[in-house]
Amino acid sequence: MKILVFSDSHKAVSGITESIKANMDAEAIIFLGDGEDDFDKALKQNGIFPHGDIVKDVYAVCGNCDWMSDKPETVTAEIGGVRFLITHGYRQHVKQGLENLAVEAYSKNCRIALFGHTHEKTLTEIAGIKLFNPGAVRNKSFGVITINDGDITFDWRET
Repeated sequence: MKILVFSDSHKAVSGITESIKANMDAEAIIFLGDGEDDFDKALKQNGIFPHGDIVKDVYAVCGNCDWMSDKPETVTAEIGGVRFLITHGYRQHVKQGLENLAVEAYSKNCRIALFGHTHEKTLTEIAGIKLFNPGAVRNKSFGVITINDGDITFDWRET
């Protein structure tokens, strides 16, 4: 299973749109906040449900710059047989460290915590929890997670 992970677009719609278009084999797409309108436009431009006929699993949370959002701040989801914590990270104070994020993921029985907010590509592990930040779409970065027979790989790509 291929999962695209985006965060912090801050008006860089084309980066999301083109990255989705180049990776239409992805089965899931995740947005980690700060540009939810950009994400919605990119889904629409690529014909992804509910805007079009292409159905993919889509998860999105709001970030600290997504004012008036109706998106949740945190989502837990089982994707490809793996439990994920999906959040922007500002409520967990990720700019001061990743311990709060790891504790929240652990408390919700998640193996992976996805976060944005810092705009920095990150892959680390705390207490058996993988913590992954795809970097910022605004800085031309997004993430790809591949789950294959229980093996999980993380990668960064450029928009």
